[in-house]
Amino acid sequence: MIVNSGFGEISEIDFDLGPPDGGRLSFRFIVDGRSMPLCEPSDAYPFLESLREWMERCLVFDKCGVLHPEILTINCADGVYSAILFHAGWEEADGVAEPVSGLIVIRSGLKRPVFQGFCRTTETIVQLYRRIIEGIRRYRLLFDRQGAWYDTGRFSLLDHRTTAERLISRIHSGVIEKTKRFYATRKY
Repeated sequence: MIVNSGFGEISEIDFDLGPPDGGRLSFRFIVDGRSMPLCEPSDAYPFLESLREWMERCLVFDKCGVLHPEILTINCADGVYSAILFHAGWEEADGVAEPVSGLIVIRSGLKRPVFQGFCRTTETIVQLYRRIIEGIRRYRLLFDRQGAWYDTGRFSLLDHRTTAERLISRIHSGVIEKTKRFYATRKY
């Protein structure tokens, strides 16, 4: 399914991370309440560090107060995905200016983007971060099950953490959590 807002209205974007199964995660994209499969991250292609770094860069203004375009490319079990986020303007909410970005998600082999539209920058990044953490916590026992998710760290005699704990440490971001705490107090 391809969703195209035509770069008009600002879309409400959410995500859902499914359980690990055979080294794959089902990852859903929810746009304005419509859910669709997005991609299948795989244990064969570690992605959490790259995703965290991209999310952090998407939230940081440079010394001139500019958000720069940020691109993430990750290999998944079902193809190569690129997400491009670029600052498009501002929206006022409760007297505070909130950044709005254009978001384009592209999958290898498709002629059209999986998604293109506007989103609230901070809200989208915070939701993505929250859903990944929630999904890892929700399915923590499955991540340790043989055949569900492969993690070389489980063989380390020095690292006694579970696979879920290692995954959360890879995605954990103080930058995003500071924004998350701020954002959680906002009312729209």
